[in-house]
Amino acid sequence: MGNAGQKLLELGQMHNACQMIGYVNQVIGIERKTRSVSETWIVQFRDAVTYEDKATTSAFIKLWIDDGTETSLADELLVYRTTIRDLLDFGVCPNFVKYYAAGRYCSYDNIVDILHNENNTKDEVKGALNRNIQNLITYKKDKEKPPPHTPINKYLPTDNAVNMHPDLRFTLMVNEDRRGDKQLGVYLTENDLVGKLAPIIFQAIVACYAMKLSRISHGDLHMNNIFISTLEKDTLFHYTINHKLYTFTSRYMVRLFDFDRVRRTNITPNRDALVFTSALYISLKKLKKHPYAADMQALLSMCTDAKNKQYAIDMMKQGAFCQLDKKTISPDDFRSKFKTIEDMVLVAGKTFETEPNTPLGATPVVFARCNPDMFNDQGRIVFEQLKTMRGFRDIARNLRFCRGQINAMDKRKERMVRKVEMALDDKPDPKTGQILKKLLSSLKRT
Repeated sequence: MGNAGQKLLELGQMHNACQMIGYVNQVIGIERKTRSVSETWIVQFRDAVTYEDKATTSAFIKLWIDDGTETSLADELLVYRTTIRDLLDFGVCPNFVKYYAAGRYCSYDNIVDILHNENNTKDEVKGALNRNIQNLITYKKDKEKPPPHTPINKYLPTDNAVNMHPDLRFTLMVNEDRRGDKQLGVYLTENDLVGKLAPIIFQAIVACYAMKLSRISHGDLHMNNIFISTLEKDTLFHYTINHKLYTFTSRYMVRLFDFDRVRRTNITPNRDALVFTSALYISLKKLKKHPYAADMQALLSMCTDAKNKQYAIDMMKQGAFCQLDKKTISPDDFRSKFKTIEDMVLVAGKTFETEPNTPLGATPVVFARCNPDMFNDQGRIVFEQLKTMRGFRDIARNLRFCRGQINAMDKRKERMVRKVEMALDDKPDPKTGQILKKLLSSLKRT
C-alpha cells in the first residue's frame, strides 16, 4: 500500500519525471541485450500512481547520460512525446507502446532518490548505479565493445558505493510496462499462428502507415521490436484507413516499440513495412514445424507484384531491404519493384474491408481512424482535425456504437482539454500559444 496521505501522481500530467520520488517500491533490472547506450528497468509503483485516471502499478524506465548532444535516444524521446503519444491519444493508431512521461537533466541524486525504497538502501542503489553508469560512459567513448551489464537489482556490496561527478546529468523516459506481452519473433516459435497471422500483419502495416503519415521511419522494425498481446477474448477491431473501413476479429494486439533508430526523413517512407515483411518472411521460412507457405505468399503479394516476386524473395533471403548482393538499391529502382505503403495496406486489409454501416456487435472494440487529411506537411496531426472527436461520435452512431463507448470518448476529450490547459499554463511562445488556444476552443465546441 502507498504511504498514508501520499499525494496522487498522475503520470500524464507530470512535467518532470526527475521528481518521481517516493512512488517506487521495487526495481527490477533488465539485462542489456542491445548496443543501446542506456540503462533500463521495470519499476513497481505504490498505489498512488495513475495514468489518464487509471491506476498504474508499474512502468518501463530507460535512462541515459545527457551531455547536451543530439543522440538517437534523444530522438526516440522526442518521437514518443510528439508523435506516438498523439497517435494514441487521438485514436489515430493504437498499435504502439504508450509513453507516460520524461525527465531531462536529472541529477545523480535524483535517480538515487527515485530508485531508493524500503527494499534497498541508498548505498546499494549507488553501488549498482555507479557500476552501470561507468559502463555507459566507457561505451560512449568506445562503441566497438558493448558494455558489460548487471541488472540493477543485483547489487554490489555497500563498500563499493562512491559519489559520481556532481555535474553528471541524465534523461529519464517512462513508458508502459508490457512484460505480459511477447515479442513477435518469440511468439511465432511458441505458438501455431497458421491462419491467424492476417490480423497481426494488418495491424503492423497500419502502424507503418501511421508512421509514414507522421513523417517518421522506425528504422529497425525487426521481429523483436514488435510486441504481441494476447487478449482475454476475441475482440472486434474497426480501422478507418484512408477513408476505408476495415473490420476483423482477433485475440492478438500488435504494439511497436524501441525507436532509438528513428528517422524524421526517409527517401522510401514504406521501408519500415518492407523491413517488417522481410523479417517476417525470413522467420516463417525458418519455422519447419508449421506450414506457413500460404502466409509467405501473402506477404510477397503484399509488397510486390508477380513480375518482381523472385526479386523480392532474393532480397528477403538476405535480410536487408534496400540492399541486394551487398549493393545498395537506388530509390528509383526500389520504388519500381515494391508497392507503396498505401498499396500494402489495401492488400493486407483486402479480406477485412467492410461497409460503413457494419454493426459493431457485443464484443469489445478497438477503434482507430487514420486518414492522410488528418496530417499536415510536417507529419503532425492537424489541429482542426481534432474535431475528429465529433467525427468519432457520428461514426459511432452510424455503427450503432454503444453509449458507454461514447461516454469514454467524452472522458478522453476532457483529458485532452486538461493537457492543453496545462500547456498554456507553461506560458509557451506566442505562436504556440495561439495554436493551443485554437485547439482548446475547438475541443470545447465538440
